[in-house]
Amino acid sequence: MKATSRIFLDERQHEALGVQWLRTTEVARLLGVSIGYVRGICKSGLLPSVQLPGGKHRRIHPEAFAKFLDQSGFNAARKKHK
Repeated sequence: MKATSRIFLDERQHEALGVQWLRTTEVARLLGVSIGYVRGICKSGLLPSVQLPGGKHRRIHPEAFAKFLDQSGFNAARKKHK
């Protein structure tokens, strides 16, 4: 089962909910990886995301991103390289 869900709201409605969702480009920059990598982990369900109407753009909830960092060990690996 994939963690991706389709919520048919435009970005203004997402922002009106009071949560600043992350774009795939922002997540890629924060992780130091490509946008394609972020899309892949979203599609696989490792990083839960919502897909906006049109099917191409995704948004990641900040809490889901933080949980992904904790569970994946991504942060630990990055700290070793610094």
